[in-house]
Amino acid sequence: MLNKDLLKQLTAVRGVSGCEKDVQSVFLSHIRPHAAKLCSDVMGSVWGVLNPGAPNRVLLDCHADEIGFLIRYISEDGLLYLQPIRSHSVKTAISQRVVIKTEGCDVYGVIGTKPHHMQNDSERAASPSITGIWVDIGARNGAEARQMVRLGDPVSYVSELTELGERRVSSPALDNRAGMYVVAETFARLSGSLDKVELTALSAVQEEVGMRGAEAAITKLNPQVALVIDVCHTMDTPGLDKRLLGDVALGRGPVIVRGPNTSPLVFKRLLDTAENFGIKYQIQPSSAVTSTDAGVIQVANSGIAVGIISIPIR
Repeated sequence: MLNKDLLKQLTAVRGVSGCEKDVQSVFLSHIRPHAAKLCSDVMGSVWGVLNPGAPNRVLLDCHADEIGFLIRYISEDGLLYLQPIRSHSVKTAISQRVVIKTEGCDVYGVIGTKPHHMQNDSERAASPSITGIWVDIGARNGAEARQMVRLGDPVSYVSELTELGERRVSSPALDNRAGMYVVAETFARLSGSLDKVELTALSAVQEEVGMRGAEAAITKLNPQVALVIDVCHTMDTPGLDKRLLGDVALGRGPVIVRGPNTSPLVFKRLLDTAENFGIKYQIQPSSAVTSTDAGVIQVANSGIAVGIISIPIR
């Protein structure tokens, strides 16, 4: 059964890359009652351990950070210009509500651009650039804006969970709060039921900017097997070519990745388990190293057997 309260808590807090402290607190609060050991590192990654010292060491990995922006420039008319944290669509950012995490409080704003009916033909035809959008926080001028925010403050999309019908939800932060939810809930539900397995649940930072948190943490953990839980795109969006991108859809179960970034043995065990328990699943071929924590975990230490389970999002 879906623990909606936990998913709502995870999506309600802010956590762009490098600023994951608040979302890590939610993750820790859920696993703390069950963990035999809790740890963190200087980068901000956190993990809990069940049954420490058991001979078989398994890692559940997720990443805590989300895409967003930093404030790069404050104009004299009080508008904030942005630097993206990882490349993402400027088109989809326009008109979005955002929240800026400052040292003292959260400051809310709206991303704006030149109004469509005031653009010339060439401007309408062109794709908007990052310098053509800004955040309006209601400041009357630059001096007032600088009293409210600072250069480098992190900017997140307002990401509270919205329920769509009875079985689906929406949030800009589902990448990867959905994965955090799965790891935290799995860890809690397996508490007390493990015998010969040491299970570690890792919430790694800075995945969106190069899997940096997992790369630093994995040297301390040294698992034999790692399951990376992240999200993937569905192909049931209009206009996508399944011949090029494969066939993944909502409602058909989790996605098990197959390719050089995963262990053939772990892949087979995941399929066998799903079939034995009657769990629907989908297979996604990936011919290269994935843009998930699996990319650095697989080649850490002397090599780690990795499986990737993805949650489809549209």
